[in-house]
Amino acid sequence: MTLLKYVSAALAVVLVSGASVVGYAVWDIASSVKPGVALIGETIGPPPDIGAIESKLKQSAEVQVGLRTLSIKTRRDALSILTAEQRAKEQAEHDKMMQQHKGMGAPHGKNPHGSNPHGANPHGQGTAQ
Repeated sequence: MTLLKYVSAALAVVLVSGASVVGYAVWDIASSVKPGVALIGETIGPPPDIGAIESKLKQSAEVQVGLRTLSIKTRRDALSILTAEQRAKEQAEHDKMMQQHKGMGAPHGKNPHGSNPHGANPHGQGTAQ
């Protein structure tokens, strides 16, 4: 009978010790959790309307195409009033600038910073590709 007392006492010590260790671990983890970050102006509401976002992106693309077309037409109109000598000089300057851009690794008509003209990834993860 005494052996049974020793085994049950040892088992009680192991169970109490294990419960204490688990309790301390749970308390330590719970106390180390930091509160969430609150964003200024953050509102809780429905998720953003993807259709509206897509519509605005398309509208922005149309404006960019319009501006690029206007730029091309303006350059064409400006070149049409230059003399042959002035056009040749302008072409030489244009070619010189294109050579400088090629040295930067950006193909003609491409932004060297990817699609973001500011050069940085707006999400802060490296550089834009």
